[in-house]
Formats: sequence, structure tokens, C-alpha cells
Amino acid sequence: MKPAFVFDLDGVVIDTESHWKAVSHEFLRNLVPAWGEDDQKKIFGLSARGVFDRLNEVYAANLEWENYLKEYQGLAAEIYGNRAEPVPGALEFLAFLDQSQFQLALATSAPRQWVDVVLERFFLASRFQSVITADDVGKNTKPSPEPYLLASQGLGRAGAECIAFEDSPKGIESSRGAGLRCVALLRTHNQRHDLSAANLVINSFEEIPIRNLESWLKTIPY
Repeated sequence: MKPAFVFDLDGVVIDTESHWKAVSHEFLRNLVPAWGEDDQKKIFGLSARGVFDRLNEVYAANLEWENYLKEYQGLAAEIYGNRAEPVPGALEFLAFLDQSQFQLALATSAPRQWVDVVLERFFLASRFQSVITADDVGKNTKPSPEPYLLASQGLGRAGAECIAFEDSPKGIESSRGAGLRCVALLRTHNQRHDLSAANLVINSFEEIPIRNLESWLKTIPY
């Protein structure tokens, strides 16, 4: 049986990370004046709720969720609706997998509202048979295995029958905890992060030999 594929969104399908860093850094410094690069690094891969909780628990920011979310939504609308572009090779790889009748799912810590903007903007809705967002898992976002468990179940597959594509340590932990093999995509925004828990690390989708895909998949260790 062919394996199924479960993709993270941010940093894997679309390039949002550089935009989030640029836009959110100023936003977060307004909330925590001493905010710096080390603080920014520690929120990599967290959901909007995860960042909010960390600001209150670690930095005693005393934020109200509704007010915080309203401002965050404004940043997201600009990034997902205008700035973000596909990761090189991602759309082509998804199209190939879809045309080759592989099952595809999405497992992201982004809210459904943001995800829908991306799916519509880049004509991706028909590619994925299962889409799991932060709205589907509550506080059980990555690194909890819940997003990948639900994404796999949405395809009617066990985790061991699926391969994840991720770019963050929290995402890798989430996918591995759900029993998936994980391919990590190493790019500029995550070079300082530890991706060693992934089963395989690649530098780009162009490295994947699509003409010999099934042979390549067998080389991904368990």
C-alpha cells in the first residue's frame, strides 16, 4: 500500500516564517519590552494560543485573549493574505503526489481561518483529504501528537502508514509521537534549530527524486 503524506503548513508549504519573525518581533516587543532573539527562538512552532499562554506564564504579560487575538489576527491577515508565498517546490510536489493518487493531509498549528485563506489563495483545498488546524485540537497543539493522530485518522490510516513533512522541533516531536516517519525541511529560518529527531533531513523539495519516489521513500529510516 502506498504511504500517505501529512504536511505542516508554515515553513513547509508556504513561506511565512520570515514574515512572522519580522512582523511579530515588533508586536511582541510592544508587549514585552525586553523581547529579544532568544525569546523569539523559543516560540518557533507554537500556535497563536501557545504564544499567548507563554507571554502570560513566562513574562507575566497579563494579556486578555480576545484583545490579543484581535491584534494577532491583523498580523495574520497581512501575512497569509498578501505576503506569504509557496516554499520553492512545494506546490509542484503536492501536485505530483495528488496526480499520483497519494493521500494527502495537512496538520498545522494555525487557526482554521488562516488556513482557509492559504488554501483558497493557492488553490490547494482539493489537494488535501484531511485538514487539521489549531481549532480541531484546542490546547493539544504541537508538540502534542494530537494533530498528526487526527490527520492520519482523517485519511483512514495508521500513523505508521504516513510520512510527515515538518520544519520545527515541536512539529517533528508531534509527528513522531503519532507514529509517523518525519522528513524535516532545512531552510534559512530553522538552521539554528535541532532537527535531529526527524528520520531524514532535506534542504529542499527539489532533492526528492519524483521519478523514483517509491524507491526513495524506502530509504527513509524508521
